[in-house]
Amino acid sequence: MVKTISRSASGNTTYDLFYGHRKNIFLLFYVISVIAIGFAIIFFLFKGLNFSGDLLIYVGIILLIMGAVGGAYLAVLLELPSISHKFDVIKNDIALKKIRSPEDFGNRLMDLICSYFSFTFFTIQHSFCKIIETDYIFSDPEIKGRFDPAQYDVMLKKTQGTEEIILFGKKKENNKTYYLYLIPIWFGSDWLGFIGVYSPKKLRKIFLAFLSNFENDFIDDQLVHVMNYQKDV
Repeated sequence: MVKTISRSASGNTTYDLFYGHRKNIFLLFYVISVIAIGFAIIFFLFKGLNFSGDLLIYVGIILLIMGAVGGAYLAVLLELPSISHKFDVIKNDIALKKIRSPEDFGNRLMDLICSYFSFTFFTIQHSFCKIIETDYIFSDPEIKGRFDPAQYDVMLKKTQGTEEIILFGKKKENNKTYYLYLIPIWFGSDWLGFIGVYSPKKLRKIFLAFLSNFENDFIDDQLVHVMNYQKDV
């Protein structure tokens, strides 16, 4: 008899539990380290350089802010790999042929991108995609009219000429600035389309690299599976 490891009532696997504990333990050690280093710096300033009490309070506040910002940034980086668990739901539905068309895939992907990327330093407000032989798919109908058709043609041409993520520009709406990034979708030497994402902040290189890897490791091959389903119809 073969024993299997089942999911818990909450739907989490043993891997999910271990990953969650590992992340929390890492953050705990980070907090302890920051506090220890902060005390060491304050002690040195007080004993070694004879800083006044008022100045030490300011130094302590600055160290606290730096530690909090660094911890929040680190928490985002530790959380990002969990997107593989979220994407598994889409992969399973593709395997079960519940997702049978590029339109179905595009709609599910846009929902995932906007719901998942809502971190302090890494937020995607809206997204859309263009897959070959399909119309544009938008996460929110309100963004459909943000660009005229000529600009969409420019997006197509730009993404067909590179595999790198493109900062297409920024727009100001309702006193908010949004940066538009284009993520080309390639499978080998075949261009399959592109994804556009709106972020309220200019994304750092490490987050752009993550989006690029997300496309390369998850999206392109699953899209090929879905497109093959259509060929078999």
